[in-house]
Amino acid sequence: GSEVSVTLDFVAAVLKHRAYEDGTRYYEGAEPFLFFLARLLQTSKDAALHMRLDTLFSDRVSERIGAPGDAIALAMRILACAHAGIRDEVDMRTLRMMQEQDGGWPSGWFYKYGSSGVRIGNRGLTTALAINALNVLAAGRLIDIVPNTRTLASTPISTPAASFVPRGHRKRRSVREIAKDMRAYVFARPVVVHTRKGSDTSSDEELSS
Repeated sequence: GSEVSVTLDFVAAVLKHRAYEDGTRYYEGAEPFLFFLARLLQTSKDAALHMRLDTLFSDRVSERIGAPGDAIALAMRILACAHAGIRDEVDMRTLRMMQEQDGGWPSGWFYKYGSSGVRIGNRGLTTALAINALNVLAAGRLIDIVPNTRTLASTPISTPAASFVPRGHRKRRSVREIAKDMRAYVFARPVVVHTRKGSDTSSDEELSS
């Protein structure tokens, strides 16, 4: 009812005035807002909503192409652009260069504590989003932009991850192999700040210690 209308007005204002560019109290950078908004537009069949936001959303995500960002920011940007029908080849090239020797991607900052500003990242989530970004551009069409276990396990993948690994890296694995490993823990266990040594989850506190 009225509460939804007020919230939608707020979201539209944030998009219009680019208030998302510095992130929020709990989310790092501009991309989470645009990514989540892409999810809203993808799942909603409200004609009035699309008439109000689609064109502006397309303009805003296209403005982000080429902006600095870590691996998770680039993956979310590519997926948000894909929803708007934009192929973000610029950031895809950068994302490919970030792929690590084992086929995954480095942990990117996604969430943060509002009171302390400590940032949290997870390598599994970053890799899952990067895989989906690769799939979207390889398929040449929009697929589900959320990295769920069904997408990772069953989506046909024609582009090997090995083709994105810089020369000199010996371990070559397909995207399907990486996805199989990632789905076991991306959504199976919670993301925590204080973890044992060797965990894929990291925080500012751990990196500075």
